[in-house]
Amino acid sequence: MNDRTEYLPLVIKNENKIRTSVGDIDIEVNSVHEARLAEFDEHDILEEWMENISSEDIVWDIGAGIGVYTTAAGYISNSVYAFEPNPKNYRKTKETIDNNGVDANINNFALGKENTKADLSTEKIDTGTRTQFSDQGEVEVYRGDGLENIPKPDVVKIDVEGSEVEVINGLKGILPNINFLLLEVHGGRHDIRKRGHDRDELHSRINSAGFQIDVLQNVKGGNEHWACKRM
Repeated sequence: MNDRTEYLPLVIKNENKIRTSVGDIDIEVNSVHEARLAEFDEHDILEEWMENISSEDIVWDIGAGIGVYTTAAGYISNSVYAFEPNPKNYRKTKETIDNNGVDANINNFALGKENTKADLSTEKIDTGTRTQFSDQGEVEVYRGDGLENIPKPDVVKIDVEGSEVEVINGLKGILPNINFLLLEVHGGRHDIRKRGHDRDELHSRINSAGFQIDVLQNVKGGNEHWACKRM
């Protein structure tokens, strides 16, 4: 993937479809609004993600959203597993990978610190649909290191709207075997402090698992992307 480092600009194909490209790879989604245009401004992040995936890697996308990062991984690896508890985003992830002709296993449940059930609410904002655990609709939640029918990952992306620490806690048993972790650390309305944690705590947990952390980008709303590579 090291030769795939040039991005074409975002292309609005018509009022319903947008496309972004990295080298010879195109990624298309069907709705400009639901795509969260911010995702398509994350070219450096998407590049980092793709450059750290090999064809032999098992890839997990935790909090797949509408499937942009799942699709990117599916162009490289044949062993991609996405986790998206929001039913609407789950359907859109399946639609995105189908439209782009890649294979991935899409799971309609959440990952967290324990096996449980949680209530789900979706918060509509002007850049798409966010998912939070609240009081509207029940979803299954599982520890990632306890999943028996899904192979353990080599590469992981986490984008879980403030639940980063809970997901990391649920990966404790397999975290030392992960080679690369791409993590969106949330601030603003989804700040991890609202769930009783902070970034220093999260940084310490990841660092103690043997990762070197590089903050790739500060984004609007106080979010950061962390590229975590095995030391």
